[in-house]
Amino acid sequence: MSNALAGSPMGTGKGSNISPRQRSSRAVVWPGYTEAVDGVWKDAPKHDAEGWRVEPPLSSRLWQKSALGRTVEGGSIILKPAEVLYCHWHRNLALPSEDFIEQMLRQDDRALHEAVVIEAVRAGGELLLICSQQQIHSQQRACDSWAMRWQRTQHPSSTGPVAQVRWFMSSDVLDLGAMLAWTTEVENQQQVAEVVVVDPEFETTIYRLSTVEPKGNMAKPCELTQAQQEMLAKYLATGLRSESGIFISTDQWPLKSIGVRQASGIKLDSSETEWLEKHLSKETMEGTARVLDEL
Repeated sequence: MSNALAGSPMGTGKGSNISPRQRSSRAVVWPGYTEAVDGVWKDAPKHDAEGWRVEPPLSSRLWQKSALGRTVEGGSIILKPAEVLYCHWHRNLALPSEDFIEQMLRQDDRALHEAVVIEAVRAGGELLLICSQQQIHSQQRACDSWAMRWQRTQHPSSTGPVAQVRWFMSSDVLDLGAMLAWTTEVENQQQVAEVVVVDPEFETTIYRLSTVEPKGNMAKPCELTQAQQEMLAKYLATGLRSESGIFISTDQWPLKSIGVRQASGIKLDSSETEWLEKHLSKETMEGTARVLDEL
């Protein structure tokens, strides 16, 4: 028998029950044609060469109220599989078949995550158009954008988007150079760059990106006087060292770009300590000290 470690929260001494955070499972209701959680299920979309087609009058309501799908001749709209699932969750749209989820995932194993992203962005009543679905406003779209977002009081038929959106799974590789280029392109179009990250448990976090030009008046290391450098060397020699860095008891600290002021002193972590030692001795920077030096 293996042992396990258990604990209870501190506080009243009586203890309390700890429950795991409840996560939404976003159920699928069957049969979708005859049952509904709230109201009556609408007719299921039909698959054709363009995608999943929703016919009038339902298509008109989905487009005019929620800007869902891509409009086509005859008043119909074309939905992506992830949009079909979103409409099933939130617009009482019946799914086309009982194996629709399996079909969707065979075609795109990230489609379920994409549906969760659509739900997250639209949660506050915002409107979202997937770029591959809708070509209007294409001149206002950055090349890598997945979708465009409108405020809840706007509509794509009358105004341009306020934001452009990309989404990633938390396991995806982050290319900072590509993200900077995309953010710059979106900002040049006077829009907001937003990124949605989905974790393996289908929880989402939305980030708003922007480019900045950091400016300030803190002294650079190269601007330290000889007297200040000698002061720093003395602090390094007399400070209290540990594996986590060094604590220096002083209120006279000339280099405000590193160190954290705490308990009437300055605490440098191990990387900052190594960087300062090599900077004062003019040694070659390596490892994390080199990264800090570049910053």
